[in-house]
Amino acid sequence: MLDRLLSTLGKVPGALMILPLFLGAFVNTFIPEVLDIGSFTTALFRDGTAVLIGLFFFSVGSQISFKTAVPSLEKGAVILVAKFGIAVVIGLAVAFLTPNGSLWGLLPLAIIAAMSNSNGSLFVALTQQFGSRSDRGSIAVLSINDGPFLTMVALGAAGLAQFPIWALVAAILPMFLGFVFGNLSDKAREFLAPGERLIIPFVAFSIGAGIDFRVLLSSG
Repeated sequence: MLDRLLSTLGKVPGALMILPLFLGAFVNTFIPEVLDIGSFTTALFRDGTAVLIGLFFFSVGSQISFKTAVPSLEKGAVILVAKFGIAVVIGLAVAFLTPNGSLWGLLPLAIIAAMSNSNGSLFVALTQQFGSRSDRGSIAVLSINDGPFLTMVALGAAGLAQFPIWALVAAILPMFLGFVFGNLSDKAREFLAPGERLIIPFVAFSIGAGIDFRVLLSSG
């Protein structure tokens, strides 16, 4: 019975990421005390997002070979430049061309961050379902925009903020280390391969556990 249900749900695009995310948000909204009981339960299902994402990127990096590195980097660069470029143009236009430097209450910081940022776990889940290995490998470049680094680069270049270079290093170092280990050892690559899929639902649930549907509904 459960196998049939999982097989049916698995046909949803990005199901490995989307369904656990909504489950985590549901639990956090209606029975949040379950996530507050402490110990390993709280650590895994609510507070472990950063650790899980770091481990996930390490596993993904280990599966990128030198043979697919160039196509992966090319694809990632095209997507990143397109997303980031459009976000910067709109964000800076709001900063310099609108009254008070905001649009409908949105500051350039929020606009650029929201438009340029992405969910790396969801991207890999979708590319595992519909893409190729080089598609999945492009997350090595796209992960640069996970976090504040590129947003702060844009605002810093425009003279609106300062940005720390270590934010970039922190974002890509786990994947780079995974890439090194995977290419130095076939056994390491084989050992880390299950992490590409295994970690995704746990990351998704942990992210969802930080979402409260009531806040979304009351935010306007």
